[in-house]
Amino acid sequence: ARAYSKLSKFEEAIRWYKQLLEKEERTDAWYYLGCALSHKEKFDEALTAFHKVVGNGSHYDVLASLQCGHVFFRTGKIKEAEESYQRAYSIEPGNVDILYALGFFYYDVGNDDKALNCLTEVIKSNPEHAHARFTLGLIHEKKGNVEQAIAGYEKALTDETTSLKGHLRLGIMYCRKSEYEKAIQHLQKVYQSGDRSDTVLFYLGLAGSQNGQ
Repeated sequence: ARAYSKLSKFEEAIRWYKQLLEKEERTDAWYYLGCALSHKEKFDEALTAFHKVVGNGSHYDVLASLQCGHVFFRTGKIKEAEESYQRAYSIEPGNVDILYALGFFYYDVGNDDKALNCLTEVIKSNPEHAHARFTLGLIHEKKGNVEQAIAGYEKALTDETTSLKGHLRLGIMYCRKSEYEKAIQHLQKVYQSGDRSDTVLFYLGLAGSQNGQ
């Protein structure tokens, strides 16, 4: 079951987890079954599996609470999502992954002040957390703090999962500052990755025209 999960063959994984659980009641199997079901967007079944774990005091308790938060958020149940994230945080308040999930949740629902507090705590624990740096950049950009936004996006360039998003936002920021040469350098990296979105083309065209290119 775990092998199929790691290969992203979630239907096969689900079948094997269910067979295992017919033979033996296992906390880890319920948790990983919930994860596989969530990947297949079978959210009601996923929550049923996670709730077999939530509250049992095991290592998987906090992980299941976190996953419940993700599922509730994806299904538009904001109140339940916040409660699940907060429960996970109450169990392991120093867990950076939980703090980041809570911070990103608050950012996504528009509570920038709470998001800022959570993500700042993430950075205190892990200064190189690229996703937290990028999200902080988005918050500062929204608040009009251009230099702080740029600082956040610059830090996001160190991780391949946030690098291109960081270059794009930096390109836009430098266009707004009329620093078109810098804007082109960042936007070219996004363009060369194969991104031909309207946003990339617009700002690259704007920066080029203003820079005599």
